[in-house]
Amino acid sequence: MSNRKRIAFILRSVFPYRTTFYEKLNSHQEYEWLFFHGIKEKEDGRPAYQGKLNFPNQPLQNLDGKIGPFAIRWQVYLFQILRKWRPDVIIMLGFPSMINHWLIMYWARRRNIKIIVWYCGWESQAGNSFNLHVKGRILQKYMHLADHIITYSTKAKSYLKDLEVQSNKMVVGYNGLEIDHLLANEKEYLEKGKALRDQYQQNGKKIFLYVGGMIAEKQVPLLLNAFRAINASENAVLWLVGDGPDLDMLKNMADGMNLKGVKFWGRVIEGVDVFFAAADYFVLPGVGGLSLNQALFWRLPCIVSEADGTEDDLVLDGKTGFRFTPMDLQSLEKALSRCLELPETTRLDFGNTGRRLVLERSNVNQMVNTFLRTIEQDAVS
Repeated sequence: MSNRKRIAFILRSVFPYRTTFYEKLNSHQEYEWLFFHGIKEKEDGRPAYQGKLNFPNQPLQNLDGKIGPFAIRWQVYLFQILRKWRPDVIIMLGFPSMINHWLIMYWARRRNIKIIVWYCGWESQAGNSFNLHVKGRILQKYMHLADHIITYSTKAKSYLKDLEVQSNKMVVGYNGLEIDHLLANEKEYLEKGKALRDQYQQNGKKIFLYVGGMIAEKQVPLLLNAFRAINASENAVLWLVGDGPDLDMLKNMADGMNLKGVKFWGRVIEGVDVFFAAADYFVLPGVGGLSLNQALFWRLPCIVSEADGTEDDLVLDGKTGFRFTPMDLQSLEKALSRCLELPETTRLDFGNTGRRLVLERSNVNQMVNTFLRTIEQDAVS
């Protein structure tokens, strides 16, 4: 048996945008890593990684169910395999709906195995309903079992503080974009972006870009309705990149409104940065996350309301983009119009400020550093 400290990292699924993060963690050979992950079977607009994973991994079957309005999940044989592997540290997601995570946390505490929870904080975006209150109480108990908590954003940390989770357990590990390959290939992406722009954009029109799933929670219909208000001026076009169960409905909706300048590109995984390099502004009408980092890297001012909590750290109103009131059509229309009114020098200032946030803080390399520091910290009692 190896004398290295064993780190078990439990994931719901592996997504393409996360693979380099896990690879970089695994490159720290002072630890022995094993990544447990479910196999994604259902198409929901969020494609899982396809291909060989370049880090030690254990695939598992995900089972989903519901108790009333609440989702519950189970990863088959997770506990049995984990117990046999005998980790020193367990990193898991902040999803109390993963039922066997509770079993693992109680088991780990009895054996002085350190527990680190990686928490997104999306619950805080859902309003003040009774269901949210119940989820909050469950989440509070779940987080009480952790030794350390790494949150995606300052907003997620504040939400947990409101639930009376210990502040000294928590650290913000800003949700990060992989930038190494972008920096290495930036010139090529910019050239391809310019060619794409020249081919499809004419007469100096500004390009608004959306990249993400074509699913209800992304609020793409809201964006189409808002774009209709500025579309009459014919000063802008809207590009939508992504796939999902609502794609055909959205295309029919755009046709029914007779929207000019709207183009659906479908799913693009390899080379999606060419679209960011070609655009002028990025719009995230509903939930999301890393697409904001990606847009800011390419110096695009962003329009966003509430996404996954990271927007408060990235989209600073009047500095790196514009904020709008969630689900408010007129507010989104105003944000789009403000972009079209920006002097070019101001748009560039927005872009440079946003890019610095990504290069200095919200990237995978900084995430890796945060996780490694947390692994070495003593448990918080």
